Amino acid sequence: MILQDICFSSFNYQSNRLEYLLCHTHLPDKAGWVSVGVLCEQYGYRKNILNVIVTLDDKKRFIFSDDKTAIRALYTCLFT
Repeated sequence: MILQDICFSSFNYQSNRLEYLLCHTHLPDKAGWVSVGVLCEQYGYRKNILNVIVTLDDKKRFIFSDDKTAIRALYTCLFT
């Protein structure tokens, strides 16, 4: 992980934005997963930044799929 890639305020913004995308949009599939590729290509995330967010989020809100190709929130989300 490259911690220099993400400062604290950016970390908070990016993790809150990720939570919004995973919980309050129609991006997730029925099981709650969103492709890492979609997050990178359409929303400007980088894989290493997603790894930092998942690993260091103090609320432990996110989890990767076993093959790290998808991400989801760990708790029930209310879809809009």
